[in-house]
Amino acid sequence: MPTRREQFHNIARKSVPEGEPTHLTSAWQHLVGHEYGAEEFAKAYLDFMERWDWDWVKINPRAVYYAEAWGSRVRPQ
Repeated sequence: MPTRREQFHNIARKSVPEGEPTHLTSAWQHLVGHEYGAEEFAKAYLDFMERWDWDWVKINPRAVYYAEAWGSRVRPQ
């Protein structure tokens, strides 16, 4: 069985051997409540990936970053 990285490259090259998956699973999520420290943020994303067995995940900025850019102040709690 190929690694997920090999599967990704096979799919990207459109050269998927018979019997291998032809798609990957992924999602994105704002992890509200875990966005106020790099270590907690990274751990929350790793836990999210492992829990749902995603092939890859898009790391998003904090859910409130647009509001903060316009001067809003948000309390972590």
